[in-house]
Amino acid sequence: MCRVRVRFSKMNLMNIVWHGICLNYLEDGRESFGRHYSGIDYQTMADAR
Repeated sequence: MCRVRVRFSKMNLMNIVWHGICLNYLEDGRESFGRHYSGIDYQTMADAR
């Protein structure tokens, strides 16, 4: 499980993460997943292009 601390500036008045920043968090999760399982890290995927 990946935990991310959300900055105050990325939330709206109802303490919900602004929708435009959600993709950044998804990308962080994808990179973390790739580092956890060998062979699918960011560098390997970039080299495969």
